[in-house]
This record gives sequence, structure tokens and C-alpha cells, in this order.
Amino acid sequence: MASCYLCGTGLAKGQGARRNVRTGTSVAGLFSIPPSAFLVALAALVGVKVPSIRSYFGLRTLCPSCTQRLDAQRSLRRKIVLLIVGSIFFITIAAMLSGQR
Repeated sequence: MASCYLCGTGLAKGQGARRNVRTGTSVAGLFSIPPSAFLVALAALVGVKVPSIRSYFGLRTLCPSCTQRLDAQRSLRRKIVLLIVGSIFFITIAAMLSGQR
């Protein structure tokens, strides 16, 4: 019997959906902690490699509710990115047109 990767709910055969989800993260470099402005400046002064963060993804089985929630999060993220890109585009066009007058 399979179980949901996110919430652990047991799934009957054929009930789960496969989605690409983040399975882990690793940090390498200076002090092996997430980089901050202070650590990046310190690394530049000392000549040490700047810390890097790496995420790992894999296909995992999810229950219907987790699948729906993950799909909704990704859809919202996509809409926000499109809204920001569209806003920048229209502001750029408006600035170019006002500069021609």
C-alpha cells in the first residue's frame, strides 16, 4: 500500500497522483548555513567560496488533497509571476511613450 509523500495518508492502489516535489535541500560552502549579506561580504573579504543552496526534486505519490493543494500553489505562483512581468512590461511601454512626447 502506497502512502502520500507529504502527509503520509495511506492510498489504495490507483488513488495517488504522481507529482514532481522537492525532496531535499543541501547547503555547501562557508559555515554550511544559508547565505546572508554578512556571510557573502565575509567570504569576499577572506576569499572563501560563497555558500550555495541546492534543492533536490523527484516524482512522488501524493493523495488527492495534497495534489490539489500543490497544484493550486503552483498556479498561484505562476499567476503572480505573470502579473509582475506584465506590470513591468506595461510600465516600460508607458515610460517609453511618455518620453517620446
